[in-house]
Amino acid sequence: MSRSIKILRVIPTLDPEMGGPQTTIVHAAIAERKAGLQPTTVFAGDEKSATSTAPARARLGSAGVHVLMFPRTRWLPPSIVSRWGISRQMTVWLLRNVRHYDVIHVDYVWAWSTLVAAIAGSRSGRPVVMTAHESLTSFGMETRSGSESHNLTKLWTGAKLWVRRFLMRHIAVVVMTSDLEYADSMRPNEHAVVIPHAVVDVTPEEPTDEPPFPPLVVGYIGRLHPKKNIEVLLRAVAGLGTSTNLIVCGDGEPSYRAQLHQLAIELSLDSRIEWRGHVDASGRADLFAQSHVIAMPSVYECFGMAAAEAMAAGVPVIVSRTTGVAPVVEKYKCGKLVEAGEVDELSAALRDIGDDATWRRRARINSLRAASATYSYDSYGERMATVYAELLL
Repeated sequence: MSRSIKILRVIPTLDPEMGGPQTTIVHAAIAERKAGLQPTTVFAGDEKSATSTAPARARLGSAGVHVLMFPRTRWLPPSIVSRWGISRQMTVWLLRNVRHYDVIHVDYVWAWSTLVAAIAGSRSGRPVVMTAHESLTSFGMETRSGSESHNLTKLWTGAKLWVRRFLMRHIAVVVMTSDLEYADSMRPNEHAVVIPHAVVDVTPEEPTDEPPFPPLVVGYIGRLHPKKNIEVLLRAVAGLGTSTNLIVCGDGEPSYRAQLHQLAIELSLDSRIEWRGHVDASGRADLFAQSHVIAMPSVYECFGMAAAEAMAAGVPVIVSRTTGVAPVVEKYKCGKLVEAGEVDELSAALRDIGDDATWRRRARINSLRAASATYSYDSYGERMATVYAELLL
């Protein structure tokens, strides 16, 4: 039955600067197509998006995934429109066309596009699947980006609870990306499954040779955001002296970015750190090829896409224990786990990695094994095909 299932995947934006979910959705749609499903991806964009999303749309198109980009609404601030997927044309299209698909799959919770697609889908008798991307966890429910006000945070959380209760009436299955996300989520309903993100199609049989050593090169890739604990990473690397360099890939709010640059200067780290800003797929590949280890000491990550991508490239990782991929890292011995926020523990883990070439070689091999076994397109595609098929019985 999965060979003829038509999936409508709805996402607010595919703009890569919005973070990891934009990458995971591309992987997911391609994996579903490879599994014999017929996914269509729709999102809202603008003139800038036409350029920034071109590589993703090209990948989807070449894999046989139909992609539609609708113009964003112009009468609201761009940051709100982008995150919420507000588009009059897409709204009208969804209301008219969801009935032509067998299953509706929405990404994100707090988005206009999700509300419209979920309500329209369920009212048309189509099962609606949701990938929440951390939004239903206690951490996601209580976080309001950009606000330091306790009262505003409480108001924001209350609004989320109301939307969640309303929205979940229309959701048949919630896809969680890790056991951590499942355990920490404010139960959407009893119909939740754990299916890790699709990360890699085929992994190499053997890892590439590690980059020249010394110095130890530590890589970071992701948003520049306080929850990522980048200050902790800077302090840990600074404590190791000239034996360790750091490459930082990613962008964020200008004021926060300036704070990080100033901290690097204060730590006398500025000569040993390279700020590369936002990077595309080739830039990520360059980072992995040039790094001995990728560090993700975040406060919380329901999955940890950067770490999973590093494993798929054969690069060991250091992740906080409050990261969804942590059990896989521990099981396959392809990295080290640290407590989020502990500078000394992170510094010690980096020192141990730098001192043990045998460990690094073994961890590079184990990283490929972990990614192949856990984060392959085949695994994701087949498991999602089963979920969709069971909903249509």
